[in-house]
Amino acid sequence: MSESPRPQIAIVGSGPSGSYVAGALRRRLPLAEIVIFDRLCTPFGLVRYGVAPDHQHTKTITRQFERMYLEGGVRFAGNIEIGQDVTLDQLRSAFHVVVLATGLDADRPLSIPGADLPGVLRAGPLTRAFNSHPDEPAALPEFGDHAVVIGAGNVAIDIARLLLKTSADFHGSDVDDAMLDGYLRNPVRSIDVVSRSPLVDAKADAAMLRELGTIGGVNFSASSDHESGDDASPEARRRIAAVDELIARPKDDDARVDVHFSFGATPVSINGDDRVRSVTFRDSHGRSFEIIASSVISAIGFVPRADALGTGLSFETATGRLAEGLYGTGWFHRGAVGAIPENRADALRVVDELVADLGERSLPLRAGYSALPADVRENAVDYSDWLRLDTVERTGVSESRIRKKIRDRATITSLVRASSSHDLESSINTEECS
Repeated sequence: MSESPRPQIAIVGSGPSGSYVAGALRRRLPLAEIVIFDRLCTPFGLVRYGVAPDHQHTKTITRQFERMYLEGGVRFAGNIEIGQDVTLDQLRSAFHVVVLATGLDADRPLSIPGADLPGVLRAGPLTRAFNSHPDEPAALPEFGDHAVVIGAGNVAIDIARLLLKTSADFHGSDVDDAMLDGYLRNPVRSIDVVSRSPLVDAKADAAMLRELGTIGGVNFSASSDHESGDDASPEARRRIAAVDELIARPKDDDARVDVHFSFGATPVSINGDDRVRSVTFRDSHGRSFEIIASSVISAIGFVPRADALGTGLSFETATGRLAEGLYGTGWFHRGAVGAIPENRADALRVVDELVADLGERSLPLRAGYSALPADVRENAVDYSDWLRLDTVERTGVSESRIRKKIRDRATITSLVRASSSHDLESSINTEECS
């Protein structure tokens, strides 16, 4: 009786969801060939570019993913964009299973009059800019004195926290210092955080709100009618208590920034001629009020890009299976719900489903990675290439930073291709001059 061929499994996206799927499959199917594809030269996706640079305790999750690559059984294939360098159909023809774990990186649009005015910004690009993402500019936009953040989930609180901090507050982070210095030459003087939901239903974690209170030189206030929370859930009560603690802090007469929270307020319009001047909101009683604004930051969630992979499929399905041999996981599958722990649980559920499905299929011979076009494989970045870049980023940084991320895509490509210390030095000098 002939042996079944080795399962060939492709995972698109090297962030937490894709990495959790790979790790679980490596344990469940030790004979499988597993390849993680990413359009960037660097692994770890959301952890590297989406988790705020001052939340290094969250970024340490990459250590378990690093072991997965170093111990073998999983190949990293960076610098390959599915839908551009290789079609999804090509990938499905080469592999028995394809798992889509690309997340959601398009901000949900703010569909109100004035949303296209200069000075209206999106949380996603700002977070990526703070993280030195190669697709984002090296300088932050002008915020002016008065920023309004629309939304009160964790991403909105991330944005507020990043704008509140001084350079010293970023100790132990991997923030881009040149970008930060540019912002701190003209930082915001006030931030209004405005939530459509009442505080009891807001999405921010209490711990994230309390963290704001660790930043010096900030005064906090909130709308006087935010809820007492007597009948609220335990998590809602913790959130309400966190806001109460912030506004009860002694006021600093020399505060650098004032932060005001408004809950249960729906944005109606963004006002201005050539640039944002104010935002009009309607409260839960139907009353309108206006907040002066020099910039508006929309942090109201994320949506898929318009069928970037060219599948024509509906991704938010009841199970992880999109079609035979094709699965989705994480935010790509469920929408922008939950954080890394929830995405880990979803990845494990999808792996259970995938393994059960494989057990019921008769697998044809598939060549996997070696079946991809030669030029695609030649341009791919493997994990050892990434380690060269990782070494450069960690070398020679100041004591207050853990790494200096390389932002420029051409420099990243040169570094991962470098085969000698002379090549590395040349690439580093190019980055420093850019």
